[in-house]
Amino acid sequence: MKDVSSWPIIGYGENSTLEKFEIVSPDERLKSIMNSPKLMHNLYKNTLLKIGLDNNQSPKIKVSTILHALKTSYPEFSGCFAKKLENFDMEQLKGYCANLPLISDVRKKFIFEFISYRRQQLLSELKGVTEK
Repeated sequence: MKDVSSWPIIGYGENSTLEKFEIVSPDERLKSIMNSPKLMHNLYKNTLLKIGLDNNQSPKIKVSTILHALKTSYPEFSGCFAKKLENFDMEQLKGYCANLPLISDVRKKFIFEFISYRRQQLLSELKGVTEK
C-alpha cells in the first residue's frame, strides 16, 4: 500500500471561490482547519457515523441525528453519557496523542484539538439533558 500522507491535496480556503484554489499538503490543510473556528465547526457538523453490525451496508448518520434520538428516547442514558464526557481526562488524551508513532506533530495536535472541540460541542448539545 502506498503512503499517501504526503501527497498534496486541493484545498479550498475559508473565503475562496471555485476559481481560486491552491494545492496544499494534508498537514497544511489540518493547520488551516485548526486555525479557523468556521472550518472546525463545519468538519464537526459534517462528520458521519456508521452504525450497525455490517460495515458494508450500515448507514452513515449525522451526529446531530443520533444526539436528537438519544436525548428524546433515552434521556437518562444521555445524561449519564454527558457526565462521563465531562469527566473525560483530556490531559491523558493529550499524552496519548503525543506518543502516537509514525504521524506528524501537526496530526497529533489535530487529533487532540478535534476531539476537544467535539467533546465541547457534544456537551453543549447535551446540556439540557443533564440539567433535568
